[in-house]
Amino acid sequence: MPARHEGGVNCSKSLGILRPLLKEWISTNVDIVGRWAGAGDFPWWYGERAAISVLAGAAWRTGALAFEEFGDDKKSGKKLQPLYHGRVDLYLNVRGEHFIAETKYCQSSATFESPSTTAKLSAGLQGACEDVDKCQRHAQRKLGILFATPYIAKSQKTRADELLNTWFTAMRSVKCSCSAWVFPELRCDWVQDIWPGAAVLIREV
Repeated sequence: MPARHEGGVNCSKSLGILRPLLKEWISTNVDIVGRWAGAGDFPWWYGERAAISVLAGAAWRTGALAFEEFGDDKKSGKKLQPLYHGRVDLYLNVRGEHFIAETKYCQSSATFESPSTTAKLSAGLQGACEDVDKCQRHAQRKLGILFATPYIAKSQKTRADELLNTWFTAMRSVKCSCSAWVFPELRCDWVQDIWPGAAVLIREV
């Protein structure tokens, strides 16, 4: 597998402050996989809430502050409609910079080379951005975050590296402010599929 898949971070200048957090997110995922190796388990299969917890854990490990699932008033998206009480997925304080984020989670098939992969990931990230746009801004910067997990059928195990490479290229083509990915050398299988790792895509709104 190309070395770039093992783990990497790409950040725009405007969100360079998040680079240490995303590098720690990679390390946190690798640490969890290592501790769960005997069970053949991994953190990126369990959905959105679990994915948020790993990112929040990485934030704490870098000395940042993370706070999940808190209540706040939101806009309905319709003009002249009153605010409604909802929940915000994540607050981050990174070196004195304040962020609020809404997140989405996507399991994305990499079994076949699909031109719709980029579109599906882009739609998921756009959904997170639309959600965070409804949040009240209390001097925080707003982030839409997509956690994406590719999977490959066991029947295609001999082509896993090739298929992951194609998926990786599609993921990297999604327009975002930051991205990070982690595909540990240890391959983890669940039921009938191969779940080689995860990516996180972030766009500032």
